[in-house]
Amino acid sequence: MNQSDVINLFLLPASHRDNKYMELLISALREASSGVHIIALKNDSLLDVFRHMRLGEVRNRKNIIHVQWSTVLYGSRFALKSVFLLCRNAFVLAVLKFLYGF
Repeated sequence: MNQSDVINLFLLPASHRDNKYMELLISALREASSGVHIIALKNDSLLDVFRHMRLGEVRNRKNIIHVQWSTVLYGSRFALKSVFLLCRNAFVLAVLKFLYGF
């Protein structure tokens, strides 16, 4: 398989114990195609994508970030933390989209 045919699928959240959707999605994708490389983001953090970039796992591949629940990007019971997370993750998504072509 050509490297450019491989799709990196970054999952956010990586899993959820109360919702089996993520497990069903992962198993269906693995059965459907060997060209999908599923990457569970550590600690459900978009910043973990940059670690995979340093490891060379995203070059010459199609990269998709699948955000199952938007609250993962900003969810906190503290308002200030929620605002910080929302701003940080919006910035990270913009950088990934416009500078790295995600």
